[in-house]
Amino acid sequence: MNNDPLSGRKTFFVLGVQGSGTTWTGSLVDANPRAICLNEPSTFHTLILPMMRFQNARNKNLEETGQSEFSIQQQTVADLSRTLFAGLFRNHDLTEVDLLGEKTPENTVGLQHIDRVFPGSQYI
Repeated sequence: MNNDPLSGRKTFFVLGVQGSGTTWTGSLVDANPRAICLNEPSTFHTLILPMMRFQNARNKNLEETGQSEFSIQQQTVADLSRTLFAGLFRNHDLTEVDLLGEKTPENTVGLQHIDRVFPGSQYI
């Protein structure tokens, strides 16, 4: 049995500026029994985006100094990011759920990073 909540499911992100209706949109999507839309867990904004920025800065520093030990691989950060995201759904019944997502307006500024971690994600 696969314990990965993301396995076989599509991911989505509700994006927009505050006051533009993202909460309402997320609530509409969450009303669908085949979808779960978390309201502002801030996973990317507070955890994943800083981790990706640290990885980029660390690797750039190592590259500039000619060192390669302890470099942080992009795939490692992507895997950890997906694990953190999947953990948000651990208390939900996912039996009939096909779509997992979140609504956090601040994710808009990290869109290129989200796309790197979740290629093929849908954006609303």
